[in-house]
Amino acid sequence: MFKGQYITLPIFQELNVERTDKQDEPSKPVIVYAGGLQKWQQVPKMIDVMEKTYDFYSYRFYCPEPEKMIAMLPKALRDNKKIHVGSRTPSELLKEYPQCHYGFILREDIIVNQVSCPTKVIEYLANGIVPVVDSEKIGDFANMSMQYVRLKDLADHRLPEESKRKEMVNINYDVYKKLLILHKTGVVELIKAVNR
Repeated sequence: MFKGQYITLPIFQELNVERTDKQDEPSKPVIVYAGGLQKWQQVPKMIDVMEKTYDFYSYRFYCPEPEKMIAMLPKALRDNKKIHVGSRTPSELLKEYPQCHYGFILREDIIVNQVSCPTKVIEYLANGIVPVVDSEKIGDFANMSMQYVRLKDLADHRLPEESKRKEMVNINYDVYKKLLILHKTGVVELIKAVNR
């Protein structure tokens, strides 16, 4: 029988965020994406939903190479005022997040994603942004009760009522705090193990 010790250490940076209430009953919820354009980010799925829903939601899409993203958009969306494409530093993103209600974090249901801890999920949970997923099997987030919206529901205009969204935000902030405790405890345990 295997005997051993293990350390749980979610890898992320603690965020210095101020929790603020977002605009009540937004007429157009703001959906954000902040990340790269790699194939595994599933950007075409985001574009497809944006194309179907821009009359209902506002979109903010931040990536390192905005011109590449703009080139990926259908012509009709390139100059649409409800879709903003740009680039932001991590500190600038933290200033943008308080205005955003939902955030894309699309991942395929494969083993590497089932054990991952994407920085964007941490940022969303800490900043009151409800994740939009196509698979909830991302790391331990769902097991820890992370609240999310499915991509299909976003595409079909089935977002939660504002009171429900706020409840989801509060639950997600508790998930963030639990992960932060695991992170801090894991760092201490790892230092002890290395110094033995």
